[in-house]
Order: sequence, then C-alpha cells, then structure tokens
Amino acid sequence: MISPASAAFDLLLEHHYPPLLRYAMGLCRNEHEAQDLTQEALRIAGNKRDQVRDPRCLGRWLSTTLKRNLFMSRRHSQRFPECRLEDVENHLVTDTSDREYQFDFEAVRGAMQQLDPVFRAPLQLFYFEDLSYKEIASDLDVPIGTVMSRLNRAKVLLRKTLEAPQNKEACVPMRCV
Repeated sequence: MISPASAAFDLLLEHHYPPLLRYAMGLCRNEHEAQDLTQEALRIAGNKRDQVRDPRCLGRWLSTTLKRNLFMSRRHSQRFPECRLEDVENHLVTDTSDREYQFDFEAVRGAMQQLDPVFRAPLQLFYFEDLSYKEIASDLDVPIGTVMSRLNRAKVLLRKTLEAPQNKEACVPMRCV
C-alpha cells in the first residue's frame, strides 16, 4: 500500500520533471541523454525520499544531482571512450602468461604414465573416455567425492610433472591470435 506521504512526494517529482528536463537539454544538447539524466535524477530522489528535509529545496537538489551525473558520465566517457572492435583489433593485448602452455602429446602421455594408477584412471576416464563423475565412480567402485578429489589431485600432479625442468623443452608458450 502506498502511503500518502509517498504519493505526495511522487506528485512533487512529477511537478519537477518538465523544468528538470529543460535544464538537462540546456546542459547536454542531446534529447536522449537529457531524458536519461532526468530519469536518473528522479530515480535517485525517489530512493532517497526519506533524506529530503525541505520539499521546497527539491528542485535545486534535483538540478545538482542531474549536473553531477552529467559530469560523472562525461568523465567516464573520456576515460573509457567507446570504439568499434574492428577499429582497435590490432591494438589489443594478447595474453602470453607463463601458465598457459601448448604441450606436445608425447610429453603429456609420458607425464600421465608417471602418475600413480589411482590418479591416472579417473583422469583418463574423464578426459579421454568422456565419462561423468557418476559413471567413473561406478566403474572404479568409489564414491563420487573420491572421484572428484582424485581428478583434482591428478591434474595438480600432471601440471607439476609437465612444468618440471626436464619437460620444459616439450612445451611452447601459447600465443593468442
């Protein structure tokens, strides 16, 4: 249920809409931007209605809020200008972090052979046989939680094995294109 005070405040906001929109048009000279700024100022006022002490000052408060939002949006658009992707494709930074490697299949197979069969089995079933956790748990006759734990541990061990100094020549940093 809407309280009488709330309804009165909404009427007061409606009363301030036309002059606020004219003010916004004078500031930004763009109809759509002026409408957006006006709506945003009214939304903020609606959310902060309990903070309004004197309704006679609401017009000035709305104008100040609108102007502040305009300046903030202009600063934001200067810091983060909009541009089409096609115009900046050549300037995009590519990620060449050390953690991303493209491994030789033989190096991966050799590292997997070094894993304990307890960890190698769920890894092979999950990634090469495309079995679900439930299917792997059924095949290995272990709980699903154990499958998930062993898979995680197997991935950690495999990563350590592949990143070991003797395997460094088998991996090449991956380049994004």
